[in-house]
Amino acid sequence: MKKLYTLFTVVAVALGFAANAQCTVTFTYTLNGLTINATATGVGTAQFPAYGWDWGDTQITPNQQTASHTYASAGTYNVCAVFIDVFDTATCNATSCQQVTVGTNGIISNQPLQVSVNASPNPLSSKTVLTLTNTQPTDVSVVVYNTVGQKVATVANEKMNGGIHLIEWNAFDVPAGVYFIQTKAGDIVKTIRVIKQ
Repeated sequence: MKKLYTLFTVVAVALGFAANAQCTVTFTYTLNGLTINATATGVGTAQFPAYGWDWGDTQITPNQQTASHTYASAGTYNVCAVFIDVFDTATCNATSCQQVTVGTNGIISNQPLQVSVNASPNPLSSKTVLTLTNTQPTDVSVVVYNTVGQKVATVANEKMNGGIHLIEWNAFDVPAGVYFIQTKAGDIVKTIRVIKQ
């Protein structure tokens, strides 16, 4: 972070401005394996806005509002976005930081648990594959029910790391009809309707 501030401070001092905190910055990010993709949004006067990133592992990315970074090893990193308006006579300098924990299976963030599930193919003839994406490590159960609420199969019942998981339901021995695949991840419940032909 010091290197990033130094870069912005040199520019501001060269133009004769003193820094204060009249601006704010926030950032959002998405995760893909060990790579974080982040976008910052600065608020305040912005005649000449400049953004930068400190990834918390000695690496910085100056002069980019949207940036990506890939971590080399597991650990917890303090990711910070910086926003400065160089030409504002009041000059602003704002920082927003979030902790990101990189695990051996990819990035696990401190974002709230979010879960998405889909099944393909649907309709199915003999099997379908569920794609489960979760943002945090959590206990996951996947159970298949028929239309009268009877349990047909338990497809998964285990703790899963944050990431993308492929879970196969082999429906070869069940009769044709409508089934409901219920996924529980933490306190989140998702139900998918599938048709066996």
